[in-house]
Amino acid sequence: MIVTKIKTLDTIKLSKMTSKEFYSILCSFKKSDLAVLLSWEEKFDVTVDFNWKNVLEFKLKTLKNNKVKQCNFKTIHRILPYRYNLCKWKVVSEGMCIFCLKTESFVYVLIECPTVSLFWKRIIKYVQTYFNKKLLLNEKLLIMGTEFNYPNAANINTVLIYAQYAIYKTYMLNYFQGKTYSSYAIWNTFKNEILLDNISDISNTLKTFIP
Repeated sequence: MIVTKIKTLDTIKLSKMTSKEFYSILCSFKKSDLAVLLSWEEKFDVTVDFNWKNVLEFKLKTLKNNKVKQCNFKTIHRILPYRYNLCKWKVVSEGMCIFCLKTESFVYVLIECPTVSLFWKRIIKYVQTYFNKKLLLNEKLLIMGTEFNYPNAANINTVLIYAQYAIYKTYMLNYFQGKTYSSYAIWNTFKNEILLDNISDISNTLKTFIP
């Protein structure tokens, strides 16, 4: 079964996964991944009554872009094919960041890499300018998002999700096609994806935002 294979890391060619296979994973998500969610709860020291329903429904159901939802799923399960995972799966021999030659990790790729850090400065400025929220960027925010009862929470969480997807897509374009990987390239990917999906409140403000 595909879900079992992913959990045991038997399946590593995620780019070749069919839509049908991915759909079967989504259908099994609510019943097969308690251990994954518990590991995040332990890492973030959240209360025992924390409810994942809002987080999972937003990341895997509410958003319309299937590629973004796939990225969300892989992020939650820590199976995105960045070099630190490829090294763990013995696909590549080294798990070093090819842009700054430091050891990759989940946090390093998505937050700490200097290229990504500059991109997040733009995102933080944008969110504070248009949604009046000063983000404290950390791993917990990327996984759980901002509180859903906060004004503009849906817009802020959408921005956070598309920002992570932009990092992933730009990273993969560099890896497979040799495209430029820079904070500016990631920002352009982020902006283009938002505009293509026509997410109204965000699209309209992005058109006037000067990073």
